[in-house]
Amino acid sequence: MKPYTFEHSEALMQRAKKVVPGGIYGHQTPLLLTKGAYPSFFARGEGSHIWDVDGNEYIDYMCSYGPIVLGHRHPKVEEAAARQMDRGNCFNAPGPVWVDLAEHLVSITPFADWTVFGKNGSDVCTWATEVARHATGRSKIAMCAGAYHGAHAWCTPLPGGVTPEDRANVLYFRYNDLDSLRQLADQNHGEIAGVILSPFKHDAGHDSELPVEGFLSGVRKICDDNGIVFILDDVRAGFRLHMGGSGEVFGVRPDLSTYCKAIANGYPLSACLGRDSLKQAAQEVFFTGSYFTSAVPMAAGLATLNELQASGGIERMRTIGEKLRTGLLDQARSAVVADAQVALHERDGGALVLEDDLHGLVVEGIRFSWDSAIAGGSFGRVGLVEDAVDVLRLALLLQRLDHTMHFRVADVGAVDPRGHPVARSEVKHVTLAEQALGALLVEDGARVDLRGNLERNARRDVRLDEPGDDVHRRTLCGKDQVDADGARHLCEARDGFLDAVGVHHHQVGQLVDD
Repeated sequence: MKPYTFEHSEALMQRAKKVVPGGIYGHQTPLLLTKGAYPSFFARGEGSHIWDVDGNEYIDYMCSYGPIVLGHRHPKVEEAAARQMDRGNCFNAPGPVWVDLAEHLVSITPFADWTVFGKNGSDVCTWATEVARHATGRSKIAMCAGAYHGAHAWCTPLPGGVTPEDRANVLYFRYNDLDSLRQLADQNHGEIAGVILSPFKHDAGHDSELPVEGFLSGVRKICDDNGIVFILDDVRAGFRLHMGGSGEVFGVRPDLSTYCKAIANGYPLSACLGRDSLKQAAQEVFFTGSYFTSAVPMAAGLATLNELQASGGIERMRTIGEKLRTGLLDQARSAVVADAQVALHERDGGALVLEDDLHGLVVEGIRFSWDSAIAGGSFGRVGLVEDAVDVLRLALLLQRLDHTMHFRVADVGAVDPRGHPVARSEVKHVTLAEQALGALLVEDGARVDLRGNLERNARRDVRLDEPGDDVHRRTLCGKDQVDADGARHLCEARDGFLDAVGVHHHQVGQLVDD
């Protein structure tokens, strides 16, 4: 397979950097990805495939970060959008499709009596918390530590421009831990307006985690017992698990539910649905935007939802997803069997484990949580998520990297007092997890807040937050600023790892496509 090149993409990026802060900002920036292995700009899409500006073709497994649920340029969606565009898009008031879509959403959502529309997930998640506050006369919002509910100041994962006052009324509890929520409710009795959480945990950089039995129903009861509004953030999972909302799969019905991503197959649209008891409060909380009533995205949204229902889209996603997962696991097992020293097996509960008997390597994909001892050897532990693609990545990695590299790390998976993931180590080595936003040097006694205090640029700076000290910065891999052997190990190990991952991306595409 001919390696992909990215000359046009890189040229566009250099132009963009001159006129756009960072060139591309937000979650779509390529700066957190492997340089030279992923494009910065795409040119077109068709069905499940996309092409970058250099003509390289890809299977869009990411669904363009979620919105493309029916495939790029789906004919029925595009036909509906084009038909509406012929009539117009942006007027002084909504078009008839505003009512059509609202009626349809209410009709398919068992708990809902009304809906409002916005443009993205941040819009509707923030507005839902405001409705909860207005309805209850309370100030505080409880959310899961580490969860993502948008880019607004109260919940953004990056702290730039955020003041302590922005989060003074935000409380944190742990997903799948009812006791932590009960404790919040008891400590803040009569003060919590709303609880917002996703139907299952899908925080960036971590394994997805399904709700344990009784968790969501327990949240529902705590909310009911304390007069708290239950907000289900269904922005990413909505219309992928159940047409009536993801809560239907888990047997729970919220008071408010937010949607975006899959609602319009790539057209800008979001929605919040709610119960009749909150309708008056919703009417009184100001919510508007110049493009909130745009008719073309609503026509696309109505067509998308109709097609998902007519084609059995959710069951098809489930079937194909299982087929892909099984296929990747089979490929991973085949790749690992090729190295006689390595064995792949599954433990109770489906946790994937790789063992290298010769070199004492054990790799477990269990939420960066280590609970068993390992033998000696030049490797310590490498953290990977419980995901078939990562298993395949490791299989390819083991065949390519020198076993003498130091990848040793201790106690990955701890959390700081606010519930954010923290990496600690007693030795000067590194964590090598692509999911953790790049390689980090973890020193004795140092704490790295992977959510709030990680800062990277082209020179690979990191920001270390040491307990009791002011935040300071150190360049780890600058040619003239390597301050310790540990930093050299970091650079060598990290570069070798990323080189292998770069190869992996092409190989995975070939393996799956074949």
